[in-house]
Amino acid sequence: MDCIWKTDNEEALRALESRHIWNERFLTVRLNYSPYDPLYVLLLRAYALPDPHVIPMRPAYAGCRSWVTLERPLSTAGAMPALDDEAFAAMRRALIELLGQPRSRAAP
Repeated sequence: MDCIWKTDNEEALRALESRHIWNERFLTVRLNYSPYDPLYVLLLRAYALPDPHVIPMRPAYAGCRSWVTLERPLSTAGAMPALDDEAFAAMRRALIELLGQPRSRAAP
């Protein structure tokens, strides 16, 4: 179940600091840089693969990109959720407490 929140609530984003990669300074800079362009918080279900995949760097992957299309699909056979169902549900509840109901939700 994926959830998306659109927010410019700096207090809520700071409360989530242990759950994202940005530091306090970056959050402040980003929110002040474009106050009319809110941030999106996404809850994604991550899975651990049984074996690592080495993906060689390609020129098409370079630069400022949110997503890249890989040259070939990777096998996800045997992947296990990084968080069990209970922990994932708790994470979702915590986000709802901080940010309200999600803007959209994909089907499970």
